[in-house]
Amino acid sequence: ALLAAGANPNALDNQSYDALIVAAVQGDVAMLKLLLEAGANARAITSPYGGTALIAAAHRGHVAIVEALLAPKAPVNHVNNLGWTALMEQLVRGDGGER
Repeated sequence: ALLAAGANPNALDNQSYDALIVAAVQGDVAMLKLLLEAGANARAITSPYGGTALIAAAHRGHVAIVEALLAPKAPVNHVNNLGWTALMEQLVRGDGGER
């Protein structure tokens, strides 16, 4: 309803997070896809860490979110302020499971 009323899917909060990165962290595939359809930028550099929704999803092991972000060409090799890419973040901060 908020998107239909004109809410900006790329708006940032006071810590530079956007709705897409929040959906990625939460593993909310339906919301992530809705945001992408509404024009959310999968390539956006957000958060205090200069990260991306892809990095956040990889960190949490949310495979479906990672796949959904790869389709609109999320920046696979972006390096955040910690010096990590999505792959490195998953390896360093992930839970070590199959995901």
